[in-house]
Amino acid sequence: MFLGPLTKINAIGTGGDANAGFGGTGGYGEGGTAAIEALATDPNDVETLNHTAATISGGDANLDVSGYGGLGGKGNGDNVGPGTGGTGQGGFYQGQPLTGGAFASAQEGGAGNPAGSLTLGNVTLVSNGVGGSGGDGLNSQVGGAGGAGLGGSAQAGNYDTFATGQTGASATYGSLSWSARDRAAAAALHRRGSATEARAPAAQ
Repeated sequence: MFLGPLTKINAIGTGGDANAGFGGTGGYGEGGTAAIEALATDPNDVETLNHTAATISGGDANLDVSGYGGLGGKGNGDNVGPGTGGTGQGGFYQGQPLTGGAFASAQEGGAGNPAGSLTLGNVTLVSNGVGGSGGDGLNSQVGGAGGAGLGGSAQAGNYDTFATGQTGASATYGSLSWSARDRAAAAALHRRGSATEARAPAAQ
């Protein structure tokens, strides 16, 4: 299978901003799963008569499963403080397929069976976690705390999912870079000004 000169796969999670009224924590944003995998059939599956494996080639590939926390709500300068930024969690592998992460890999087959082959150009895998900024404080209020940022999973190369002990899989890249960083947001500075709130006129 040939993927083409450029493949982009994004599974980015973005938390919502707490922008209704005052205060409130920014939303949680978690990335998902993005994968280019040359898989092999399970050698332990006795019902498979002819074991096979994928051969995949292509140009450059960019996979991004970052998570971004939402912005905390602003304070009202009086009795409602600014909110904390939301947590950003990069997509991360949780022990089962498709539970999260960015992957460009080839899989080993069983003894005497074909293994996966993956050939790509310049590959970038990103699974950053970026916390949302805390809400602004008004008058003398201190700004809200920044949200936590938790990096996820980014993996390339070969893996032996079925514990076969084989080394026949092949994963080749023109270049390879990956990032799975934790990026907590800084606390917001307090702001001086007046909180405003729109109100409908009272019924006559």
